Amino acid sequence: MKGPETLLNNMSNNKLKSSDIFIFLKQLEEDIKQGKANASKDDIQWFQVFGFMIKKLETAIAGDPSNMRSSDWRKWVDDYSKLHSFVEEMEENNLVSGVSWYIPDIAVFDINNRTRYKEYIYSKIRMLLTDIYGSEILN
Repeated sequence: MKGPETLLNNMSNNKLKSSDIFIFLKQLEEDIKQGKANASKDDIQWFQVFGFMIKKLETAIAGDPSNMRSSDWRKWVDDYSKLHSFVEEMEENNLVSGVSWYIPDIAVFDINNRTRYKEYIYSKIRMLLTDIYGSEILN
């Protein structure tokens, strides 16, 4: 179970990158085939959303002015409704603000507190890993 352990270790060390999540998705497909993971298409789509949200944080940290507020989600996320729902949830928790969907295929929002934003995503990833691999994965 190298894939989930890598995610957990990188989260523990505060070094999780969006690329880690997208690499993990390939490992997850193998784990499903081998019966090591019980994941659905929805689970995979949630990891895509989390990867996109981490990518958004990386862009903000890098200070890329052309992509700071807006990001094209199409190359990262298959299910727009999950992304939209998660951004709304984060807005309700005051983790993002200035949310706008008025430009097709572009998610526009500001990250209010980078640490809380990242911790919130990490907690969602941990919960989903537990659902897929069982609670023993956290030990």
